[in-house]
Amino acid sequence: MALLRVDPGLVIWLWITFGIILVVLRLTVWDRIVGGLDKRSQRIASDLDSARKAGEKAGAVLAEYEQKIREGRAEAARIIEDARVEASRLKEDILRQSQVEAKDLKDRAAHEIERAQEDAERALRGQVVSLSFSIADAILKRETGSADNRAFAEEFAKKLVAGTAPGGSGAGRN
Repeated sequence: MALLRVDPGLVIWLWITFGIILVVLRLTVWDRIVGGLDKRSQRIASDLDSARKAGEKAGAVLAEYEQKIREGRAEAARIIEDARVEASRLKEDILRQSQVEAKDLKDRAAHEIERAQEDAERALRGQVVSLSFSIADAILKRETGSADNRAFAEEFAKKLVAGTAPGGSGAGRN
């Protein structure tokens, strides 16, 4: 119980000692302690401000990065779409060109066939005319040999060479 008893003299000496220590501290190290605490407070405030600025800068960099990613994706999508359009156009051009080439080839083949047909018809006509002359000559020599028969045979041969049927109908070519 002696610890719970208050001695007024001891309390007064305790306050006097505390005051002396306080004055001695105030005169000697108080300014350094307060200055150190102020410096520490300023450093903490400066670090907090730097952290806030770094956070803002990181946010700005992140926003810029995200914007660049969006732009890159948009550019990639545009490039892919352009490539699709170009491929489609190229496909159509190739198809159109192949159709034109096929038509040209078909037209050339048709012309060659027509030319070959005409050559064959000419050769056949020439053979028919030659044969007709031979037959007509044989008939005329065998018959009376009149000039009227000879004129008729020559007219017939001329019509065959010209490509018209004898008799004047003009439907001799098939």
